[in-house]
Amino acid sequence: MIAAVTQVQRGYVISGIKGRDACAERIIRSLITHAGFRYRLCDPRSTGKRDLVLW
Repeated sequence: MIAAVTQVQRGYVISGIKGRDACAERIIRSLITHAGFRYRLCDPRSTGKRDLVLW
């Protein structure tokens, strides 16, 4: 069960999340590249706010 959090608690948690190039994100991008796929980061032509768009 997920506990409800206040706006202050949520703000604190969200502020700790770094926006770009986290270690896990770099690993995923490396795996995608080695698998032979092409991608773009934050492509404005896609719908919504995608971090990674495969081409």
